[in-house]
Amino acid sequence: MREKIGGAVEMDVPKSYAAWRIFANAGMYVLMRLSLKLDLQGLEYIPRTGPLLVIINHNSFLDPLVPCVFVRNDMYPMAKAEALNHRLGFALKWYGAFPVRRGEGDAGALKTALRVLKAGHAMLMAPEGTRNPEGTLQEGHEGAALLAALSHAPILPVSMRGGAPYLKNVKQLRRTPITMRAGKPLIVRSLEKKPTRDELHAITDEMMYSLAALLPSEMRGRYADVDQFAPRYLLPYDTGARQNFPKRNEVMPLMN
Repeated sequence: MREKIGGAVEMDVPKSYAAWRIFANAGMYVLMRLSLKLDLQGLEYIPRTGPLLVIINHNSFLDPLVPCVFVRNDMYPMAKAEALNHRLGFALKWYGAFPVRRGEGDAGALKTALRVLKAGHAMLMAPEGTRNPEGTLQEGHEGAALLAALSHAPILPVSMRGGAPYLKNVKQLRRTPITMRAGKPLIVRSLEKKPTRDELHAITDEMMYSLAALLPSEMRGRYADVDQFAPRYLLPYDTGARQNFPKRNEVMPLMN
């Protein structure tokens, strides 16, 4: 059954969608409090209303789950298509996750993400595009930069540390340490026209450096020189500008 979510996003979900999200968030909250030793930092920087693009580094399967519970309760995660095609993928779809085909320009995923943001919701994505068990930052892909430039939504960098070995610790009745640190929100400065490939590459680097700044030096990977990096396209987000964004659930057309 097709149902409009948030007044703008259409997905194949049952009418029990809202109840499922509440149930899932409550269940994950209890499970995380019992099984994780949580260190939540920077919560005061999170814009509580309006569109928000949350970007994370991705080392553990827990990395996208923790922000969905502790950053915003209206979070729509962008997930790899393979995860939604899994036998338990229906639970992710009911939650609001939508697929992206990795390794190609997925116009459908971009359109859905724009609708989420234009409806005044938060959405989550990992610019690296895949999980890195080694724990260091990999090169970011340009999809997040394009989305930020087209939507004009504030960007919230959220770094994740820890989370392993979760299953082993659960079996031994031990809690797994995990740290989530939110940084100050940023926004892409106004561009006179659609961003060029060079501009997208530069914005991607700046987004990745904003994540690197929240991580210890040994996890910064190819963005280790963050202390010498000077941003050109990302500016601090002025919370006073929030009035320019649509209120949550307000329907807005996609940008051309």
